[in-house]
Amino acid sequence: MTTSERFLEVMEGLKIGPYVLEKDCGVKNAQAKISHYKKGVTKAISGDIIVQLCEAYPQVNANYILTGKGPMFLDNETSHSSLSEKDVEDLPSPETAEYWKRMYETTVVMYEAQFEDLQRRFNALNKSVEEIQDLFSVRRKAV
Repeated sequence: MTTSERFLEVMEGLKIGPYVLEKDCGVKNAQAKISHYKKGVTKAISGDIIVQLCEAYPQVNANYILTGKGPMFLDNETSHSSLSEKDVEDLPSPETAEYWKRMYETTVVMYEAQFEDLQRRFNALNKSVEEIQDLFSVRRKAV
C-alpha cells in the first residue's frame, strides 16, 4: 500500500472528504489533489498535507501513513513505549545513519514523483505550443 492509499484510508477512517480537508486542515485544492491520489495520477503524497491532517486531527498516526507501521489512529495515551516491539523494530533511531538514509530516500521518492508530474505537464504544454506554432506557420504560408 502506498502513502497515498494509506492517507485516503485514514480520511475514510475519519469519515472526512476533500471539503473538510480543505476547510479544517487548510489544504488548498483538496478536491483536485484527492481526485489525483484516487486515480493514481499523483502517486506520492506531499508531506505538507500529512502534516496539515495530523495537526487538525492529532489522533492520526503520521507514522502509519508514511511507513504503514503502527496503528492508524493513536489513543491519548499512545506513545513510543506503548507501541509493540514489532511496530518499532524496523524503525531506526534518529541517531543512526539508517534513519537519515530512510528520511533522505523518502524525500527523494517524493520529489522524483513531483518532478515526473511536472515533466509530464511540461511535455503536454510544449506539445500544445508546437501545435500552435505549426498552425501559425501554415496560416502564414497561406497568406
